[in-house]
Amino acid sequence: MKKAVIFDLDGTLLNTLDDLAASVNFALESNGYSPRTIDEVRQFVGNGIRLLMCRALPGGEDNADFSKVFESLLGFVNDPIDEANILITESKISVL
Repeated sequence: MKKAVIFDLDGTLLNTLDDLAASVNFALESNGYSPRTIDEVRQFVGNGIRLLMCRALPGGEDNADFSKVFESLLGFVNDPIDEANILITESKISVL
C-alpha cells in the first residue's frame, strides 16, 4: 500500500508571492494587459488560482479575454509544477 503526505506550502512555509506575481503578470502582459504590483497580487491571493486571475484581470470572468488569459497563466505555472512533481516522485519520502 502506498502512502502519501501532501503539503500546501504556498504562503505558509514558502513565500511564493514573487512567483505568483510573475505568473499573473506574464499572463496579463502576454495578452495586452498592464502588470499588477506585488501589493495588488498580495490582495488578490486566496481561494485558488482561478479567483486570483479573476481579481487580477480587469472585469474578471466577465472580460471576454478571461479564458485566454487564464490559459496563459496555467501554461506558465504548469512547467515548474511538473518539474517539482518529477523531483518528488523520484525522491524517497519517509513519514515519521
